[in-house]
Amino acid sequence: EHIKVLDEMGKWMAQYGETIYGTRGGPFEPKPWGVSTQKEDKVYIHILDWSDQALILPGISKKIVSAKIYGTDEVVNFEQDKEKIILEFQVKPSSVIDLIIQLNL
Repeated sequence: EHIKVLDEMGKWMAQYGETIYGTRGGPFEPKPWGVSTQKEDKVYIHILDWSDQALILPGISKKIVSAKIYGTDEVVNFEQDKEKIILEFQVKPSSVIDLIIQLNL
C-alpha cells in the first residue's frame, strides 16, 4: 500500500513539481481552501478544499496578466482591484484533489 501511495506521489510531482520545487510562499496566507506558492512572475494557487465556482483572494500590488489552470490552456476568468482578486472557474474545483491555478504577473 505504501509503495502505491509513493508511486502516485511521484507521478504527481513529475507533473506538478514546478509549482512546489524552487518556490517560496506565495502572497496569500494559507487558508482552509489551500495555499499559494510563488516563483519569479508566477503565483500558483493550490486549491485543496473548495466547492464554489469562484474564489476571492486579497488584493496584491502586482498586476495579474493572465490566469489559467496549471498544465492546461484553460483560462480562468478573474477580476482584480486593490482590495481583492476574484477567480472564476469553468470546472468545479472539488472534482480534483489539488486544482492549481497559475497567475502570471
